[in-house]
Amino acid sequence: MKTTAFLILAFQLATQLMRQELELLSVGQIQRLNGKRFDLSGISSRNDSVFVVADKASNPYIYLLGTVAKGYEVAPWKKIRSAGSYIDYEGIAQAKGEFYLINEKTSSVQRISEEGTIRKTPIRYKDAGLKPKNWKNAGLEGIAINEKKGLIYLAKERSPRFILEVEEETGRIRRKIKLKKHGMDFSDLCFNKGYLYALIRSSFEVLKIDPKNMKVNASYSYRSVAKPEKEKLFEPYRFGMAEALLLTENEIWIGLDNNHVKASGYGSKRFGLEGNAPAIPKFRRPVGF
Repeated sequence: MKTTAFLILAFQLATQLMRQELELLSVGQIQRLNGKRFDLSGISSRNDSVFVVADKASNPYIYLLGTVAKGYEVAPWKKIRSAGSYIDYEGIAQAKGEFYLINEKTSSVQRISEEGTIRKTPIRYKDAGLKPKNWKNAGLEGIAINEKKGLIYLAKERSPRFILEVEEETGRIRRKIKLKKHGMDFSDLCFNKGYLYALIRSSFEVLKIDPKNMKVNASYSYRSVAKPEKEKLFEPYRFGMAEALLLTENEIWIGLDNNHVKASGYGSKRFGLEGNAPAIPKFRRPVGF
């Protein structure tokens, strides 16, 4: 009986942990860039500045994110390359004074210095038996850097999803990590205070992962904001999905890419969303998370 009671209690605690909701602080939209659409796909910070990227060929820059009265605005900060059909930047991270970008079209990692020098970090996919050319639109979706250990974490979005742990200097893939629970995809990664964090848009979660054993230590949900019951922030539902993750000392930022679809009545009434600009909900970072 004691064993049964213990198992029931453990299950109840695990279920309660899974249902923990993040506390919303604010929701702001990114204003149009020179009248053009901006499809937010990645976010990172350095010192007190926040930088973002978009996944369209018409946005070939790292952009500086600024605050305005009704939300945010973006300004070109560093040009990545000339616009072209092979641009699909889905994630950004910062380490050692450089920015790291992932291009889903080419399954490549690019490093950009403060001076604007661009160089690729070769990833030895073939040695690990991987064929990125077959991934198509289900490829790299998130990147995080463990600067202390010299490791790059790359998230493959879906079909199947997994995380690659890569040696930065050699490009060797050390581990291929899969999660059996917590949704069906990865949409971004972030490394902060010795832990890896993963954004799961299919289950509206942010996971805290121990990089030593790649086990999930904690999970928080943002479902109450993005999709409470039958409501949606943007219409139709398949748009407005989470694409970008940033953790600061006291906050968690989640970037939503609405693919230029208009805000829903719910999003407009509850959060004051207007038009078809992407949104960034900011949440209070739970103590110990």
